[in-house]
Amino acid sequence: MQLKKMVFHLEDDPEVDGEASTDGFFVHKTDYQMKVYADFWKLRTAFQPKCVFEMGIWSGGSVVFWHEYFRPDKHVAIDLLPGTDSRPFTEYVGSTHVRDRLKTYWGVDQGDAATMNAILEREFDTPLDLVIDDASHLYAPTKKAFETLFPRLRPGGLYLIEDWTWGYKKEHQSPTHPFAGTKPLAELIHECVDVLGSTPSIITDVSVNVAFAAIERGGIDRSQLTAFQLVEHITK
Repeated sequence: MQLKKMVFHLEDDPEVDGEASTDGFFVHKTDYQMKVYADFWKLRTAFQPKCVFEMGIWSGGSVVFWHEYFRPDKHVAIDLLPGTDSRPFTEYVGSTHVRDRLKTYWGVDQGDAATMNAILEREFDTPLDLVIDDASHLYAPTKKAFETLFPRLRPGGLYLIEDWTWGYKKEHQSPTHPFAGTKPLAELIHECVDVLGSTPSIITDVSVNVAFAAIERGGIDRSQLTAFQLVEHITK
């Protein structure tokens, strides 16, 4: 895959084996997933996010891709890992044309609300336009991150949760899989749909496909959103 003469290797690229390439960036997504994304953004050409928060860096390929695709004024990415040994990514983050606009934070748990809020206060002085969650894929930390970040979106902003379908896949149901016995991430999507149905001023749209779910923030004031746990609102 190419964007602005930059090379991105996908998971099903036969030339790579899951490691960042020396002549480009490795994106942990398949060709099909990227085509789903392409179709999604074609319908939203007017959506031009200026403030982006991304969870899940790994070797950095998707961070570079989204930064080049959207060219936001501020793009912050976090990961639970202590860092990456991807030379292309390290060089890109340090390059002069992105140094002030792209910030990475390593060793950050998406479920740690205090740390996440500290990063948000440090890096953003305006609401977020776009959040992309490609981090733990576990229900509890994903939900905590959602409750932390979703109120920070502007009305009409989008919150994308990737790989929400793992609970339906046979390999994830094996008792030896790390996710075994945990609540499927799909439950969070179901809860967002419940909020959409009951309180559209909070969530005004939920768009779901096999690659990701996109939740659109409604027009409710942020002060009202932080007064309760967002996706538990309908049960109170």
